[in-house]
Amino acid sequence: MIHSRRSKVLAFFGSDVGARHGAGFLRKAYSQGYDLLALDSAAMALASRAGVEYTVLDDWLDARTIAGCIEKGIECENRWFEPARDEFTTMDVCWPEADKSAMKWFWPDTMLALELGRALDSAGCRELQFFRNVLPRAAVGFSRSDVCAALWVHELPGRASRRLLRQQFDVWRLLGLIGKTTARPFGEPRVSEPPMKPANSALPKGCVILVMGPTEELRFTHVIARLAERFPGRTAAVIAAEPSEEAAAYVSRWGVPVVFGPRWPRHAGFAAMPWRLLPRVDKQAEKRFLAAYEKAVKAATGQPWQRPLECLGFHFRYYCRYRWPYLSTVYFRFWLNLWREIEPEAVLVTSRDESIFGLVAVAAKQLGIRSFSLPHGGNSGFKMDRTPFVSDYLLCNSPLQKSVFESRGIDPGRAVGCRDLLAQNEYKVYSGPDSSASEKWRVLVLLESTDEGPTLIKYVSLRIQLEALKALVKPPEEIAHKVDLAIKVHPHISDLDMIRAAGEEVEKRLMPLRSDLHSALESADLVVAVNYRGTALIHAIRAGKSIAYFLTENEALRGRQDYPFNLLEEATTVVRTAGEFWELVKSFFNDSVTPAEMRRQTDRFFREQLDDSGFPDFANFVESVRSGKVGLGFPDNRRRDPL
Repeated sequence: MIHSRRSKVLAFFGSDVGARHGAGFLRKAYSQGYDLLALDSAAMALASRAGVEYTVLDDWLDARTIAGCIEKGIECENRWFEPARDEFTTMDVCWPEADKSAMKWFWPDTMLALELGRALDSAGCRELQFFRNVLPRAAVGFSRSDVCAALWVHELPGRASRRLLRQQFDVWRLLGLIGKTTARPFGEPRVSEPPMKPANSALPKGCVILVMGPTEELRFTHVIARLAERFPGRTAAVIAAEPSEEAAAYVSRWGVPVVFGPRWPRHAGFAAMPWRLLPRVDKQAEKRFLAAYEKAVKAATGQPWQRPLECLGFHFRYYCRYRWPYLSTVYFRFWLNLWREIEPEAVLVTSRDESIFGLVAVAAKQLGIRSFSLPHGGNSGFKMDRTPFVSDYLLCNSPLQKSVFESRGIDPGRAVGCRDLLAQNEYKVYSGPDSSASEKWRVLVLLESTDEGPTLIKYVSLRIQLEALKALVKPPEEIAHKVDLAIKVHPHISDLDMIRAAGEEVEKRLMPLRSDLHSALESADLVVAVNYRGTALIHAIRAGKSIAYFLTENEALRGRQDYPFNLLEEATTVVRTAGEFWELVKSFFNDSVTPAEMRRQTDRFFREQLDDSGFPDFANFVESVRSGKVGLGFPDNRRRDPL
């Protein structure tokens, strides 16, 4: 671990300084005696462009400490509300539990922020500068929030110095915020208004219906086609989002009834409002939740969640005043009303880890409607899902996915393997340049994104990922002219800033963002997964490729509970250092034994862990449950109270 050579530290995300002519601002801060603490890859890229030294979180906290924060964060998210569970429960739903996914970055971030404060204190830091919004912003998902800033103010009194985020001073943004705080926002119901009524005239009664989220249209197109074939005239879909041109293009090809909605709870502007100015969706629910929060605070003494509950009232009050009343009074009732009206025979819903979709299944369960959870992606379950699985069945696309869900507590009778669930492509892609005729050694690199937004918690340690990338472009001199290396990133969560931080030599090997994975796999001789555990690696295994796993993450973090690194490891040849990696490359291309053994390893793993050919067709399984040939038993638990 480093010890600051300076007594002043400037901690920043890349988005914090982008409006301040980032590189020049960082050079000035460095010249004024600040150590620069880059909190994400975007900050690293800016510091690299500025040509100044910087540190990252894993320079200040060792891997065991970070792993401990992850474990502690999981404990907090599961236990903080338990003393007030009854008060947090309405309509048979405990809202902090149902909505855990909205805070899945919040809890590890608060634990890391507290540990970083202690590390800075131990290093003799006399001043910590960081950025905050004009009004403190609650943490919702991975959006930029002020929870870390607020904790540093409490933990480092007299030493924490806050800078305002300049983009907040845009006059139109301020006028819009003022307007929102003085008038009822469009679409937000008054207490006396009925909940949103579904636009469901196109949906047939007794249908088999699939519920998906925005951007999921392509990955579920083949599912829609198979359902329409198995249930002709009785298949329908809901895209739980407002209409878009991209979604409409898919809908026009499906040939089944589709409706959009309902509106999700707002957070972009609302999360930064003073809590008393937030819309009052349901006064009774709001009062109940605020009292429950106060009860949880009082019961938190001596617990790891005590400081966050005490210091971050602005965060919890956003949820109690607005988000949870909205979810219960508006969003959840939408689904109850819709299911009552169209009486579907089966509800299939994406397993995407958001309460928005979990509540779809909860509503179906309360009305005695059979429900099925469909995997959002090929590696669904690899990341720990925070949204409780309440669907009657969780459909799995491989033996491995089934075993992962069972290891996370899903009853084996509910986790059911089904074939043909895996999408060929989850995002729109285009054919890239064909390198199959190249006489060079064709190496395809699959790269893990370090995060999904400005949060302290990372999927891969920043410094470790940076050094791994730099090693890829430094082959031994005797083979440098033979290697043709291409880097493939996720088409949606791309982390291009890490590529930029690693330098021009890495950046020029980047493939086009929307290039087709399957074309790239076909052209590649050797696939290299760099600290990677995403769906592209599953496709590489299914394609029978030889795979090197360049796994450089610290040992203490490889088995992390929220996103372990070892699930696909047995399909690969693992190398942990740059020297080991390049020795494997030379061996792969210079003898026939190594590639043959690597392919056997891949094939063995596919047959044992990924082959879905022995599973039933998913549409036939849905029909078996619907017709009563297979079933868990469905007691008469329909809600009788009118909504």
